[in-house]
Parts: sequence; structure tokens; C-alpha cells
Amino acid sequence: SDNSTIDSLQDTRTNTQFALLKELNTTTYNHTREMKNLTAEARQIMDLRHLGLQNIAYEKRHLEEEIVKCRQFRSIYQDIELISEEDFLNTAPPELTQDSNAHARMINRLKFEHQERLRLKQVLEDLNQERLQLIKEHRLEGSQLEDLDSQLDDIVKACQPIEKMLNPPPAPEPTPMDTTEAS
Repeated sequence: SDNSTIDSLQDTRTNTQFALLKELNTTTYNHTREMKNLTAEARQIMDLRHLGLQNIAYEKRHLEEEIVKCRQFRSIYQDIELISEEDFLNTAPPELTQDSNAHARMINRLKFEHQERLRLKQVLEDLNQERLQLIKEHRLEGSQLEDLDSQLDDIVKACQPIEKMLNPPPAPEPTPMDTTEAS
């Protein structure tokens, strides 16, 4: 019976150790599953951040390309003559010349140039209208003068017979030979 007690003790110890092993196995399995879940969550967060970083890198590259395009772009104001900076500062209204920012001042300078060109265009149109009116008046006066000239010609022609009657032709003047014969 000693053997059976020893066997029984060993069985109990073995069962206890198996139970302990099962518990350790379950704990390890649960811990492993928890670590896998944490790893998956961390990987998902890292993937999202990596994707965000790629998006930012793409956006940065796109913006850099746009900056290069903008710098290479030839705008209209580069090809047109603008009023000089000095003239702009002297003639433009103060609200356009006060800005110290070069970009804002250039925009104000373009606005002023636009206003001036519109004003000068209006002056040109007004002067053209005045010129056309003067040409019209000149043609009318020229036509009236031509009519008056033809009327004067008609009057002169009509007066020629009267003038001939009132002013007979002068007698011929004696020539030097005629004066020597008379002596």
C-alpha cells in the first residue's frame, strides 16, 4: 500500500502540475492573444500614420511643383510697361502707396496702372469725339465756303457786263515814238 500511496501522491502531484501547466498555458495563450491584438492595433496606428506621412509627402511634392510652375509662369505684368516705382509713389493716392510689403505694393501699383489706363482711355475717347466733331464742323464750314465761293463767282460773272459799261477801256497810252512825231 505504500506503493499505492506513493502512486496516489505522484498522481496528485502530477495532476497539480498538469493543472498548473494548463493554467500557465491558458495564461500564456491569453497573453499572446492580447499581445497580438496590441500589436495589430499598434500596426494599424502605424499604418495610418505612415499613410498620413505619405499623403503629406505627396502634398508637399505637389506644392513644390506648383511653386516651381508659379515661379516659371510669365505673367502679363512682366511684359507691359508700368509706371515707375518713383512716379507711382509720387502720383498714386496714399492708400495705395502706404503698404511696405513688396507684393501688396505691386498689386496696388497694378491697380493704379489699371485706373490710370482707364482714365486715359476715357480721355482719348473724349478727344476722338471732339476731333470727329471738329472735322464735321470743318466739313460743314468748308461746304458753306464752297457755296459762298460759287455764289461770289456767279455775282462776279453777273457784274462783268455792268462793270464794262461803267468803266470803258482806257485809251492806249502814247508810245515814245508817238511823242517824237508830235514835236
